[in-house]
Amino acid sequence: MKVLKSRGFALAVLVLVIVAGSLYGISRKPVAVQYGTWIADDAGLLTAETKQCIEDYNRQWNEKYYAVVAVASVDSTHGKSSENYAAALGKEWGLGQNDMLLLLVKGGDYYVLLGNGVNAAATDTQLYKLKSAIEQDYYGGSYDNAALSFYRMADVVYAQMFHK
Repeated sequence: MKVLKSRGFALAVLVLVIVAGSLYGISRKPVAVQYGTWIADDAGLLTAETKQCIEDYNRQWNEKYYAVVAVASVDSTHGKSSENYAAALGKEWGLGQNDMLLLLVKGGDYYVLLGNGVNAAATDTQLYKLKSAIEQDYYGGSYDNAALSFYRMADVVYAQMFHK
């Protein structure tokens, strides 16, 4: 019992707690987005061709509508729901009213976070079409096709929303 009262033991425990906390924090580092491209493919789900297509869409939308659709692929949401994880990323990245975020969780669910402007302006039919565009390919494991289908439909939805 004298060991538990010694300063050396207390110091060793303190050092272990600090190291363990640091390692835990590093393992949960936030996903960093590439501004301008709005892509964070941490799970490696997207090909270079898909990323280029996403960049092209975002460049056009930003010029026409002041809007982008960021995409994040992750291996895990670290115990958070996809909705909460996407909301945290959207806030961290500074996404705006006309923006969306497509979260792809490898081997899990996807989630689409809508900016307040999109959420208010999009019809139920448009939102259904966005969901329908992604689901079959996504749950079939074809993440590239799912993302591209989503972006093609988002192009239609943005055009409809901003050209009323």
